[in-house]
Amino acid sequence: MPYKVFNAPDGTHWEVWAIVPTTGERRQVQRRKVSSALPGYRGPERRVRVERRREGSGGRPAVSPGFEHGWLCFECTNGEKRRLVPIPEGWETASSDKLWEWCQSAAEVPRCDPG
Repeated sequence: MPYKVFNAPDGTHWEVWAIVPTTGERRQVQRRKVSSALPGYRGPERRVRVERRREGSGGRPAVSPGFEHGWLCFECTNGEKRRLVPIPEGWETASSDKLWEWCQSAAEVPRCDPG
């Protein structure tokens, strides 16, 4: 996985890397539906255990809409995080100035404070 480190003009130290979700994380429909799993199968139900999936989940995606094809994650030494979608072409070889430009346009990720 490509990973870069750069300094902003104010001297702040940033790290940046790409995150690309797996196919399973991008899945947006519920598995085990006869219509999607085995179209045309009309045989008996072969599962013997109780269905563990919650009803009405609607096949909620594991990643937010717009992030299905990945994003750049920027993280600063002070704990600030930002996400940029889509992943810019050639980011792995971009200059520090260009990375800083993208970092400034990236959306800040709210902090999750435990407690």
